[in-house]
Amino acid sequence: MFFVNLKLSNKRIAIIFVTIVAAAMLVIFLRLKFLSKPRESSIQCSTQSEVREYLLSFGLELGDCSVDDITVPFDFNDVYKNYNKIQISQGFNLANYKGKQLNRFTFSLQNHPHGDKVFAEVLIYEKQIVGADIYSTDLEGFMAPLK
Repeated sequence: MFFVNLKLSNKRIAIIFVTIVAAAMLVIFLRLKFLSKPRESSIQCSTQSEVREYLLSFGLELGDCSVDDITVPFDFNDVYKNYNKIQISQGFNLANYKGKQLNRFTFSLQNHPHGDKVFAEVLIYEKQIVGADIYSTDLEGFMAPLK
């Protein structure tokens, strides 16, 4: 039999403990920083025609388009929380873009069963789709995911 007897002082035990905790915190930090990067879409879209093509792939008949910029707020109120739930349901997450300026492409829909006040919206950040939805501005309006 072979026995090893290690004598560790309290100081050495504390140093080992602090080193292990620091290493664990570093691993967690790096994991959050690099693995939680937005992975929503690899679809490159930056022009109106590219966004139109993307929406057409869902079988939508598109009308006129308007383009504007929006800034995602840092603090989500209930409206943004509910809106983000729709985005999360289709693989997007606007929480990753708090404080960022996005391009919003809004197309009127021609073939939607709920009438002519229905629109498709696509949100773009750095040439990638980060959000999309269909909504109605009718009195009994709705908001739904594209997918």
